[in-house]
Amino acid sequence: PGFSHASVYLFAAIAANTFVAIFVPWYNPLPYLGQWSPNIWHNPTMAVLKPLAILGFWGSLITLGSPGFVRRWIPWLTSLCLFAGTLAKPSFIICFIPAVGVFLLIFGRKSLGMWRSAILLFLPSLSLLAWQFLRTYTRFAVPGIFQDKIVISYFAATGTYAPHVWFSSLLVLAFPLTVLVAIRKRLLRNMPLLVSFLLAFVGFLQGSFLAEENKPAYGNFVFGYIISLFMVYLFCLIEYLDWWHPEGKTKVSVAWKGVTSVVMAAHLISGFIYWRDLILGRYIF
Repeated sequence: PGFSHASVYLFAAIAANTFVAIFVPWYNPLPYLGQWSPNIWHNPTMAVLKPLAILGFWGSLITLGSPGFVRRWIPWLTSLCLFAGTLAKPSFIICFIPAVGVFLLIFGRKSLGMWRSAILLFLPSLSLLAWQFLRTYTRFAVPGIFQDKIVISYFAATGTYAPHVWFSSLLVLAFPLTVLVAIRKRLLRNMPLLVSFLLAFVGFLQGSFLAEENKPAYGNFVFGYIISLFMVYLFCLIEYLDWWHPEGKTKVSVAWKGVTSVVMAAHLISGFIYWRDLILGRYIF
């Protein structure tokens, strides 16, 4: 957004890495399990994946938005970040590829350059995904704890911990939804935010309706939803800050700015509460 005060960016960095689902203790004493979250601090591979996902996401949009006109090192570095992220934890790429595919089907059907760029960006990660799939979910799998099968489920992990699936989903999606309502008429002109919402939608579907046969409650497909939530929160936060800039592209009423600010504060306060309780050892996750 181009603010002159560094404190704005400090706040944005802290907020982006602190947001969790709105904590309602009398509804569910588990602030993370069931609601899920754009931020988790107990998973080392997710900590490695997050910066790689940001670089891969942003680099992909730059490459796809200007096929043939970007510096050569950007697609190479982007593809490397996506590959490294897949090696660390494939949760992001299995959501990102379908989300980009939907975007291209809607907005890039006639752009061979965009399709070619997307294929080249994702080819190394797809190759690694294929190898990981063969080694985990087929007869070529290595016997042991990682050998399993993918099955269709109905909120297998979420339903295990959430008293009400849809209310829990609302608790984690409140801030993105308030931003979406405010910019619904210009969402199509904001490519990063649009793709992040597509990513969150794909992540929600995967986390809700896919599970592993032997470990359905582990929610291994939920991690894709979690990293997708982080991306949509990040770009919603950027959009929100733009509302307050004197030269911002989006004009939002003072009343709706207030509503969104209250919702965002609820997510942020919940994050500090959860972080405090994790430090004090009150929760396993």
